[in-house]
Amino acid sequence: ICGMSLASQSSQQDPEGLYYDFGTLNPDHVYINALVFGFGDGNSRMSIGMQEDDNQDGVYDRFTEGTYNTEFVVDWTGWKVVSIPLSSFNLSTVGGFGNTDATGQKDLDRIINIEFLLLAVEGSSGLTGYCMDYLNFTRFEPWQP
Repeated sequence: ICGMSLASQSSQQDPEGLYYDFGTLNPDHVYINALVFGFGDGNSRMSIGMQEDDNQDGVYDRFTEGTYNTEFVVDWTGWKVVSIPLSSFNLSTVGGFGNTDATGQKDLDRIINIEFLLLAVEGSSGLTGYCMDYLNFTRFEPWQP
């Protein structure tokens, strides 16, 4: 497993810098988009997690606050535009990692961190990897470069 996290404090999305500002609270209207380069290995999965600060104390607590995830297999060769509506993210089912959500719902105004992981497809062997560039969010429709 390897990955990266993008803390909202580094994005300066919100005047206080605590949370991402998507311009809407409706997860059907927000897409996370990126260019993703696949190596054609068929062994690689990308997992994306949105971590919430449900009690708004400025810190994500993995034992009490929600993480909403989505993942997909990167089974292509070359660059591809990937666009995923935030409504397709589901509450994490990994024990002790966001599987409890204090508010019981996706709170787009409380997303404090976005995490990207490289995972191997279960039962696979060999190299895994992908590259990602031009991460962005759009409203109402997927990104069309």
